[in-house]
Amino acid sequence: MKNDRKFPLNSRLHDARVERGWSQQNLAEQVGTTPVNISRWENGSTFPSPYFRQRLCEVFGKTPAELGLLPPPPISRIGN
Repeated sequence: MKNDRKFPLNSRLHDARVERGWSQQNLAEQVGTTPVNISRWENGSTFPSPYFRQRLCEVFGKTPAELGLLPPPPISRIGN
């Protein structure tokens, strides 16, 4: 199976959604996106834009850290 993950799995976002009994479709409707995007954010193949990070925090009433929505640190490239 091919691993298209560019970011870590976001179990915090997934768990917050499941705790409320929401499907990916339900959450997508609340934040104004598609269930495909919700799936991609949860499985780490993409990372939500600042707009959607803010919407997710509003919908859940949680901080970005609580939802695993802190952007990954930049990759340091040290030249020779």
